[in-house]
Amino acid sequence: MNKLSSILNVVFFIAIMVLYYLHFSNNDKAKEEISPVKQSIIDNNKQLSIAYLDLEKLLTDYKLSEELNNKFISRKTELQNHLESQISDYEAAAKKFQEKLKRGSFLSQKSAENQQNALLEQQQDLQNLQYDLENQLAEEQQNMNSRLYDSIINYLSEYNKVQNFQYIFSKIDGGNLLIADSSFEITNEVIEELNKRYKPTDEDEEK
Repeated sequence: MNKLSSILNVVFFIAIMVLYYLHFSNNDKAKEEISPVKQSIIDNNKQLSIAYLDLEKLLTDYKLSEELNNKFISRKTELQNHLESQISDYEAAAKKFQEKLKRGSFLSQKSAENQQNALLEQQQDLQNLQYDLENQLAEEQQNMNSRLYDSIINYLSEYNKVQNFQYIFSKIDGGNLLIADSSFEITNEVIEELNKRYKPTDEDEEK
């Protein structure tokens, strides 16, 4: 039970922290196609064209991230409730066994041993169920992380065909990028465009 509950404390979409940079070759797009953010960066640094995203803000404000997070919490609650229901059934059976044993209600020693063995099997089944649910939840979380990561990377790939950044970094508390000039940040611009493309879905696949 503690293992399943501990998953609650995992920061959703932590796998997205692997969003470190993209490297693309320059193309010959006209200057008027370059965003104000990019132009500011070029003016500040003639030799290296870089930008960065505030990852925490991106994951907070991107609507797809919110949707997937809500789905994950709902699924986690569903699995946890199922496990707790099975645990309650086991505890009720164990209590009944103890009461019968105390009253001497079993017809024979063999009958008591058989019911005790059945409880031990039920206990083992619970442990297996907990393990399976933990793995199932972890797999579903990983799939959601991958979907979110792909959505962001696919957009940035298109975005950079126009912007021509040599590197796009991610910035997050505790990460490798400790200090960054705010004129290099493209977070709001990216979030705005991602949310324009976002469509709520019932299926586990972005349209």
